[in-house]
Amino acid sequence: MTLDTLLQEIGLTVDQVAGVLADEWFHVRDEATLRERLRIIQETYGYTAHQIGEVITASPQFAGLDHTRVIREATEVYGAVNTERVKEAILKHPPFANYDYTRVIREATGVYGATKTERVKEVILKFPQFAGYDHTRVIREATEVYGATRTERVKEIILKWPPFSGLNHTRVIREAVEVYGTEKKERVKEVILKWPQFAGYDHTRVIREATEVYGATRTERVKEIILKYPQFAGLDHTRVLRQAAHLGRLVGLSSGQYIEKIMQNPVLAGYSAKRSLAVIDIGRSLVREGYNPEKMMEVYFGYCSLSPYLPGRKRISQAAGPEPPMMKVMRRRLRKLDGG
Repeated sequence: MTLDTLLQEIGLTVDQVAGVLADEWFHVRDEATLRERLRIIQETYGYTAHQIGEVITASPQFAGLDHTRVIREATEVYGAVNTERVKEAILKHPPFANYDYTRVIREATGVYGATKTERVKEVILKFPQFAGYDHTRVIREATEVYGATRTERVKEIILKWPPFSGLNHTRVIREAVEVYGTEKKERVKEVILKWPQFAGYDHTRVIREATEVYGATRTERVKEIILKYPQFAGLDHTRVLRQAAHLGRLVGLSSGQYIEKIMQNPVLAGYSAKRSLAVIDIGRSLVREGYNPEKMMEVYFGYCSLSPYLPGRKRISQAAGPEPPMMKVMRRRLRKLDGG
C-alpha cells in the first residue's frame, strides 16, 4: 500500500492527498510509519478516521508529531484535569499541537499580567487560536485604534471575548463608520468596548436585514437603536417579526404597533418566546384582579425589563411562590393610576 492509498482510506480526496504530500511540513515518507502515526493519533484523541483526515488536511505536520509527548507537555501546563479539553482544543485548532506551551503562557501573562495566568489558560482552552498570537502586537494595534488610555479595558475585553484579539481593528472601525456615519466614529468605538462582539459583525448586512423587517423608512432609527443597544445587531429580526405578530395578537396590538414598541424600547426584541409567555401570564392574572388591560399594557412597556418569573424561572401558571418582581411593580403602578 502506498502513502496515497493510505491517506485516501481516511477520507482525503486525490487533490487533498497531493496537497498533503507536497507540503514541506509533512515529514512522514513511508507507509508503515504513517500507519503507526495514524494509530497513535486515533488512540490518543479518540478521533474517527474521517476526523484524522480533516486534521491532517488542515495541518499536514500533525501526522508527524509525537502525540503522546504533545499531550503530556500540554497537561503539564494546563493541568491533568484538562486532558480532554486539551484534546478538544487540538481538534478545533490542529496547530495548537505544535506550540511550546510553557512559552505561550509565559509570553501571554507578560502582556496580560501574571495574576491572570489561570484566566489566560482558560481562554486558550476555549479559543486555542489565542495561543498563536503575538500579544504585544495585538495590544499595540488595538490601542492605536481605541486609544492608549484604554489599554487595560482592551486587555480585559480580550480575556472575556478572545476573538477580539484576532481582528483588524482599523478595518473594523472603517467599515462600521461607513455604515453608521463618520461623525459616529467615537460612539462606534465606545460601543465596541462595551460589547466587543459588535466588532465582528458585517454591518452592511446587519442594517440591510433589519430594514427588510422594520422598513426602509426606519433605517436611521435602526442605526441609532444599534448604537444604544448593540445586542440588537445580533438578533434574527425575521424571528423578532414573527414573534411580534404572535404576541401582538395575544395583547391586542397589530404587528406594526408592536414593532413600534420595539423601536421605542429595543430590549423587547431580545426577549424569548418563553419570557413573553411569562409576561402574558402576569397580564391575565392582573386582568382577573380587575385592572384595565389597556392601562396594564402601557405600564408593562415601562417595566418590561423586570423579571416575570418565579424563582427557578417558572411562570406563575406553572408553580406557586413569591410573586415575580414585574407583577409586584405593575400592580403598585396600576393601583396608583386607579387612585388607590
